Amino acid sequence: MSAGQPTSRAALDAHATLLRGTRLAAVRYAEIDYGGAPGWERGGGRLDALDFGLELVTARGQTVAVTWGSEFSHYGLWLLDRPLMGTVLAGPGVVVRDVTEWPSWAALLPHPVVAARVRWDRLFDDDRSPAPWCLDLSFSSGATVYVCAAQYLADRDELFVGGDEIAVVFRDEMARRYRVGPYATWSRPDVGGEPRE
Repeated sequence: MSAGQPTSRAALDAHATLLRGTRLAAVRYAEIDYGGAPGWERGGGRLDALDFGLELVTARGQTVAVTWGSEFSHYGLWLLDRPLMGTVLAGPGVVVRDVTEWPSWAALLPHPVVAARVRWDRLFDDDRSPAPWCLDLSFSSGATVYVCAAQYLADRDELFVGGDEIAVVFRDEMARRYRVGPYATWSRPDVGGEPRE
């Protein structure tokens, strides 16, 4: 395990706080190379679904990469303090795209992150303990972005939490629609998860 890979709940929660109190200077998406065209817009533009994850670069120059992994549960959330490309991802067929100027992110960049919260829950019945599944990033503008270990299922227009993709949900009404962040209805506080809000 490298120093940039949190291996406990306390370490992962602390790692997320690197984002608090700073502005984002850049955002990059890592995905399969679909031949030049971005492949992440899903659900009619209601969310971004990434094959591998994203890199958040702060105004201080720190990188917090968000991807999925099996460190805590099968396909839970994983945070790193280094870029995905060249460390976790390498080789042909992978592309990293700068989305800093895309409207959804560009509207948030002038505003500092005021809270960064990792949500934990048992994702599967055979999980022995809670696992990280969603990172809530709240900005001084009042907006919150939900970055979750979840796979978009196009045929049902749903998110499968615990899937091998990263879903980025930008608005509370969409978070409510896809049941992520504080709107998760499957949370199980009786087994060590988050209490429903």
